[in-house]
Amino acid sequence: MESIVRDVRYACRLLIAQPGWTLAAILCLAIATGANTAAFSVINGVLLRPLPFKEPEQLVMVALKEPERAQTRPFSLSEYRDVAARADAFAALLARTFLPVSLASDEGAAMVEAELVSGNYFDTLRVAPLAGRFFDAAADGASDRSKRSSATSSGGADSAAIGRPSAVLSA
Repeated sequence: MESIVRDVRYACRLLIAQPGWTLAAILCLAIATGANTAAFSVINGVLLRPLPFKEPEQLVMVALKEPERAQTRPFSLSEYRDVAARADAFAALLARTFLPVSLASDEGAAMVEAELVSGNYFDTLRVAPLAGRFFDAAADGASDRSKRSSATSSGGADSAAIGRPSAVLSA
C-alpha cells in the first residue's frame, strides 16, 4: 500500500511540473470519453435496445429495390395491395410513407411531416391508442386524409389535439 501512495505522489509531481502536457492529456481523455459515450448512445438506441413493440423480432421491412438505382423505394398503394394479397409468408403486412404537408388549425398554419399509414398499421404493431380510437383497414385509400392525420400531426404530444379540427392545405 505504501508503494502505491509513493507512486501517486510521484505522478502528481510530474503532472504539476509539466502543465502543458497535463492539460493535453486531460483534454485527450475528455474528448475520447465523450466520443465513446456518444458512439455507445447511438449503438444502444439503434441496435441494442429493442423496438417498443410486442415481439419486435417478428418485424421485417419490405421495400422495392430498383435495378437501375442503388436505393429502395416505397410501394405505391396499388403495389402494396397486390403484395399484401399474395404475402403468405407474413402474418400481416402494413404500409407507411412520409410526406411534408401544410397543416392549418386555430393556431395558424405550419409545415409538418405526416406519416400516411395503412389501415392495419396499429393492429399489426399491436399498439393501443392513449385516447379515442384508431382508424381501421376500411380506411385504406380514403380521400379524407385530414381526419386521419389531425390527431397525430397537429398536436404532437398534445392530448388536446384529439378531436380538434385541422385541415391539410397541401400534400
